Amino acid sequence: MDFKKNNFKAISKFWLHFLFFSIFAFSFIIFYQDTPQSNQKTKGSYSTIEQIKIFKDSTLIIPKINVSAPIIWQVNGANKQEYFKALEGGVAHLKGTALPGQKSNLVIFGHSNFDKEAKGNYKKIFAHLNKLKEKDEITITFGGIIFKYETQFIRIVEPTDLWVIQPTPEESLTLLTCWPPGSIEHRLIVRAKRKTNF
Repeated sequence: MDFKKNNFKAISKFWLHFLFFSIFAFSFIIFYQDTPQSNQKTKGSYSTIEQIKIFKDSTLIIPKINVSAPIIWQVNGANKQEYFKALEGGVAHLKGTALPGQKSNLVIFGHSNFDKEAKGNYKKIFAHLNKLKEKDEITITFGGIIFKYETQFIRIVEPTDLWVIQPTPEESLTLLTCWPPGSIEHRLIVRAKRKTNF
C-alpha cells in the first residue's frame, strides 16, 4: 500500500513539474519566436549554440544566499527531456531570451525543491531566493567576462504571469523558480538590472 502511495506521489510530482515547464514552452512560442534579439552580438555575448557550448565555466553566483551553480545555456522549454537533464547539472537559461551583454531580459530558472530521488546536485538551488533584497548582487560569468547585476525587486507571481519572461528595454536578469518550495502553485521571481560600474 505504501509503495502504491509513494509511486502515485512520484508520478503526480513529475506531471506537475511537466505542466510548469510547459508554460515556458508556450510563452517562448508567443514572445520569442523569430525575435531579432537572439541575433544580436555584443561584447561578452554569443549568438549561436555552438559558440556557447565551448564555455564550460559559465556560472551563476549569488553571495547573499551562498549560491554558485553552472549555467546551462539555450535550454528548450518545450522539451521536457532537455530541461530536466539541464537542471540536473545546474540552472538553465530559457532559450530565446537574452544572453549576457544583450539589451533585453535574460531568464534563468532552477529548482526550489525537486524530488529527492531525482538525479543531480541542484534540486534546491533556488530554495532561498526569497531572502534576496533590493541591491543585493548577482554575478554571471560568461565567455570569460564577469557580468554583475543588482537586485531590483522580488515578487511572487502566478504561473500565467508571462510578463516576467518578456523582453525588457535594458539589460536585465530574471531568476525564476516554483514557490513555495515543493509546490508549483506560484512562481518566485527576482528581477535585477545590469551594473556597469563596479
